[in-house]
Amino acid sequence: MSPKNVHIATAVGTPVISIFGRNQEGLSPLRWGPLGLKDKFLHKDVGCIECLAHNCKKEFTCLKAITVEDVLKAVEEVLK
Repeated sequence: MSPKNVHIATAVGTPVISIFGRNQEGLSPLRWGPLGLKDKFLHKDVGCIECLAHNCKKEFTCLKAITVEDVLKAVEEVLK
């Protein structure tokens, strides 16, 4: 999903769960994550920040570290 969809959803009050990979300075989920009161972002710091989505040298470890259980917990929290 495009990041702009996250911000549009937040702007119209739709709860959002956003999944982030790398945590490079200037591109962190704290800066670009959804801002709504019930919104959540998921991110696992696995120690790599240099990749781009199309050029990952660690086989997307940061995204693979986010489990189904992590997502389900975020869904439950958003739906409360």
